[in-house]
Amino acid sequence: MTAAVGTLATWLLLVCAAAVALLLVALVLVRWVTGAHRRAEAGRRAQAMPLLIDVLDGRHVPLPPSRRTARSVALTASELVHKVRGADRDRLAAWLTEHGFRDGALRAMRARWAPRRARAVELYLASTSGQEPEPVVAMLRDRHPRVRLCAVRALGDSGSRAAVPALVAAAGSRRRPVPASAAAMAIVRAAPPDASALRTVWTSTDAALVGMAITICGRLGLVDARPEIEQLVTSPDARLRAQAIEALGRIGDPRSAGVLLRARGTVPAGSAEQASLARALVSVGAEPPGARA
Repeated sequence: MTAAVGTLATWLLLVCAAAVALLLVALVLVRWVTGAHRRAEAGRRAQAMPLLIDVLDGRHVPLPPSRRTARSVALTASELVHKVRGADRDRLAAWLTEHGFRDGALRAMRARWAPRRARAVELYLASTSGQEPEPVVAMLRDRHPRVRLCAVRALGDSGSRAAVPALVAAAGSRRRPVPASAAAMAIVRAAPPDASALRTVWTSTDAALVGMAITICGRLGLVDARPEIEQLVTSPDARLRAQAIEALGRIGDPRSAGVLLRARGTVPAGSAEQASLARALVSVGAEPPGARA
């Protein structure tokens, strides 16, 4: 009996050792395959960049015959589109559309795999030069947060003012939200001429969403939002108060002077809020330069 138990234990040890050895071999193999794939992709990307530079220069460039190389060209173009503007961007979009990448991106936006949908959003932006944002706006409601974030960034890069209401709605969504900071950056890049798309935000109980609206209006100097921002100077939320004061200073409307002067008795002495108030008072003409709040 004892000998049988010993034999069984020996066999179990041998099986465990073999399993560990196989696992180590599998790990080494996976790392080698992954490294080989990355090196091959880096080589294809290196080939893609000169081709895309020729496209930007207006030369006639055929599509590479290799499907993998063509895919690398598309991915490189998606990254390059953020760095080019004007005629260069239009030439890149025309070349991508001519070779079917726009239609391919539209199909890939319906893929099951989230990373593929995210890449498709960026490729669609590159293929349209940001002129047809509607399919990307729809991706703001995607089930995966990474895809939604890619859509926000793509819309910001496109500078589409038509997408601003959808970005505001996405930032305030309870079911499938996008980061308010990312939405704010996208809206600032779109530079809407007024704050009409933000009307529903001012009554929100979401401080991050209200803060987003304040930041946008301050950065863009949207004077029509002044009354709503002035009401937030007395908010019980210290962060919203500070954001409102800074935004009013950026807008620089003299009509905000009274609200800012009354705020002097409520801000903590020596705080960043007090320094921001001092700058705002100068900006609206309530204090001469160099005055202290």
